[in-house]
Amino acid sequence: MQRPRHSASLSTNAYVLSITALPDCYAAAASSPADTIHLFAKRDLRRLTTLQGHPGGTSSIRSVNLHGTSNGSGQTLASCGKDGYVKIWDLNSNSPALQMRSPDGVGYLSFDISLDGLTIATGTVLNGEDASIHYWDVRKPTIPIFSHTSTHSDDITSLHFHPTLPDRLLSASTDGLLSVTNTTEEDEDEAVEHVGNWGCSIAQAGWHHDGIWAASDMETFSLWTPELDKVSEPNFKEIAPRPQHSWEPNYLIGCHKSQDRLIPIVGSNSRRRRRVAFMGYEYLKHSLIALGIWEKTSIPSRARNR
Repeated sequence: MQRPRHSASLSTNAYVLSITALPDCYAAAASSPADTIHLFAKRDLRRLTTLQGHPGGTSSIRSVNLHGTSNGSGQTLASCGKDGYVKIWDLNSNSPALQMRSPDGVGYLSFDISLDGLTIATGTVLNGEDASIHYWDVRKPTIPIFSHTSTHSDDITSLHFHPTLPDRLLSASTDGLLSVTNTTEEDEDEAVEHVGNWGCSIAQAGWHHDGIWAASDMETFSLWTPELDKVSEPNFKEIAPRPQHSWEPNYLIGCHKSQDRLIPIVGSNSRRRRRVAFMGYEYLKHSLIALGIWEKTSIPSRARNR
């Protein structure tokens, strides 16, 4: 087994819910009761600072290119949480440079920022009969530009703008639906361009070079065309590589795009560790009909709060 080059524990012994890479550091969102966001140096995972995060739970963090940012790369940290806030962080002062609050304080589970850095989309938990996607102009963060309330009928778990088309948004929900929306269209009936029904609760989704991938709460995986016609449901537990030490892949951590390939990252429950680790991954290639050549990455464990 390949050992981590460096590792670091959260001071509160909380679970690591999500991680993202920034130009100079890594960010890790901690579970309750801390609900904080920790920054670690890339070179040795030395803890740099701790951000307040979101009371009630930090749902998502990511590195974003925001219109008008002052740092050299244009990249900064953004987060959303069950407190109903999206926060764009100023890492010089370790405080939010920009905040957007959900109307009525409804909690957020997902968000993304468009390619041009001007539009933020946020997805709420189910509130009564509505689960909403709010669209914000970062230059006017007081209230959403408009909202879509009928695209999904349950928690909105994933939002991703298209990597090259700034006005196309992929959304996924525990209602089993995937949707592609034109974000310039306020009329929701006209805005939703494609819908795919997987028939199971969707935990993650994203774009890849040939279409869309999705993962369910039941640890199943599917591939879709850009028009949301389902291509296949490959069993990642069967096609994942088997290292010399024996362990069974139990869950999909996520997917990473590498040039023209999709890299699913899988993990095992056999060795639970509440750690953040920078590891030298070995990429192995597997063929899959209808998609072409894939690269797969396996890591032995992930700490998560289920």
